[in-house]
Amino acid sequence: MIYAWRRLASAALFAVLLCFHAPAHADGPLTTVGTFPGTDTQLEIQTFEQNNKKVGLIDLSAGPDHASFIIDAALSEQVLDIWSKAKSNQAGSWSPVGTITENRASNATSIAVSAGFGVRLILSDPKQGSFTHVVAREDMTAFEAALQKVAAFLKP
Repeated sequence: MIYAWRRLASAALFAVLLCFHAPAHADGPLTTVGTFPGTDTQLEIQTFEQNNKKVGLIDLSAGPDHASFIIDAALSEQVLDIWSKAKSNQAGSWSPVGTITENRASNATSIAVSAGFGVRLILSDPKQGSFTHVVAREDMTAFEAALQKVAAFLKP
């Protein structure tokens, strides 16, 4: 029930962000391309299309609370680049790789990425707070494949 509500809230967020003055009409559904459970969190990679505008979403939840990072076509290469750096810098301790901020002027969410025992993502949303998720080493191939699906979806 919580995940269904969260998916509905994510779809509503897309409707507001993509089309401020048009009626809320989705051309396609919110599609989950990857789910990555953690100890206390769950991360989902999703795609969404509305009014011929496409976006990807990294949605991180901890119980009923969640934050989302919207990936547009301009950000998809940056997301893949920072992921590649984190994946190739695995070590026995955490080290920062970089931070990406959404291309929204207000209330932009950011993701801080660290490499170490997998890849640690910290989503910081100005309204929802910060959420941390570790993509385990055994999930890294599937996570990268999900990011690649988003990048392919966003291509014109």
